Amino acid sequence: KKKVVGNKKRDFMKLAFISLSYLLGVAYSQTVYYNVREISMPRFRFEFWNALSLGLRNDALSIGYNQETWQTMATNQIEEYSYFIFQDTDNLDDKDLEKVVKNLDVSVSNVTAVLAEMGFDEDTYDCWMNHYIWYDWDELVEFDFDDAWVKLGWDASNWESENENDLPDSEEKDWDELTPNEKQAAADLCFLPETWDGMSFSTFLDTSDYFEATEPWLKEDAAPPGFGAFQACFSAHTLVEREDGTVTPMKDLSLGDRVLVSNGKYEPIYTFGHFDTSVVNTEFLRINTRTSSGLELTPNHLIFTEGNQPVPASSIKIGGKVMMANGETDTVIRIQKVTRTGIFAPFTSSGTIVTNGVLSSSFATIQESRYVSLGGFEIPLTYHQLGVIFESPHRLLCHLLGSNGCAVYEDYNEEGMSQWVEKPMVVFQWVLKQNVIAGGILFLTSLTLLCMINLMELLVVNPASTIALVAAFVAHRRHRVKQMM
Repeated sequence: KKKVVGNKKRDFMKLAFISLSYLLGVAYSQTVYYNVREISMPRFRFEFWNALSLGLRNDALSIGYNQETWQTMATNQIEEYSYFIFQDTDNLDDKDLEKVVKNLDVSVSNVTAVLAEMGFDEDTYDCWMNHYIWYDWDELVEFDFDDAWVKLGWDASNWESENENDLPDSEEKDWDELTPNEKQAAADLCFLPETWDGMSFSTFLDTSDYFEATEPWLKEDAAPPGFGAFQACFSAHTLVEREDGTVTPMKDLSLGDRVLVSNGKYEPIYTFGHFDTSVVNTEFLRINTRTSSGLELTPNHLIFTEGNQPVPASSIKIGGKVMMANGETDTVIRIQKVTRTGIFAPFTSSGTIVTNGVLSSSFATIQESRYVSLGGFEIPLTYHQLGVIFESPHRLLCHLLGSNGCAVYEDYNEEGMSQWVEKPMVVFQWVLKQNVIAGGILFLTSLTLLCMINLMELLVVNPASTIALVAAFVAHRRHRVKQMM
């Protein structure tokens, strides 16, 4: 197919003028246009090349992107085709298409799988990347995509024509020259003013109204996560450092891998709270600091801020300080929402893990606060501390049986959640629903029991230090008693 879409035929001088206009901020009105199908922008696709995580950049390289084609839409040839065309490039039925695909600069046989791993699905890719250009007219009609193209002057006849004289007038218009109806039609096909005019990222990422706006269908505050929908994890592309010095994405971690948990300290992964490579359209916050980029975690996951305070990622603000692996703080300079495939939560003995250089917790909050709250009363116990205590029985078992013996008891539900997380969470959420008195009694009883198990764990792991600590505590108590007598 050869269709000229919006920016396909621009001479250098015109492009330079448009670029200058955008830089001056006078190219178009401040109206933000949204598509009627409520297909959210895949914001990771609008990241600068150098800001991409290592995993995401490697995926992009494998399907023919480089810095130039990544940062200017419709310049990588794969964007001329629809999402499922690439599912198996080694076994295409269409011989003409097979020749085209074989000439693409890709190093994988299943481009569709790579697109899914990056965070695309059929809706986001075919709308935001391809704008349904690859579809036959009958397919456009079948899926109700034809209406927008009709408003832009297309019909069944000129859609299939290869004669440029048949192109509608809208094809030669800049965004500013489109009528209001044509602008809305273009927006319904997931064009931004900037992508319609063929702008490189460098000319509009910091000035586009759309990037600063929240899509209306996402504006409602999400309900507090219930058990069935609870996702507190890192994305597949978040990076972790192994003890051998290699840096690997979350999706490639395994039980027993020794990973960096603080400055110079490595601990083995004894379980995964969540490990699911297939779940799609999970929303993560992508946090960039002055010295690191690419940390992607769910809004309720805990991250350490200045003073080693564990807080939900959703509470992090631009300009805020987060703890780094070296024990210093760094300033947050950008926060974005991204959608990814796969969710991962490796657990270590300390309950911490360094991700993209940032000190993070293995745990998350299921309430808005970093502290546990019962019946509206906040308890001076953080969710990170609670997570460490709740995992005491599991860690104790692993210490007693060793990693191989512990692995025998690893079990995950259909959503990839560990039974060691799932079952306590069910009980804990039930306790939170009780009245203050009943919930308080149940919670304190459980906490006391878990603290005793935690003490047993400390005795097993480091008996000498634990005995010395207990002896010092007992001696201190006796001294206090004598003073009172």
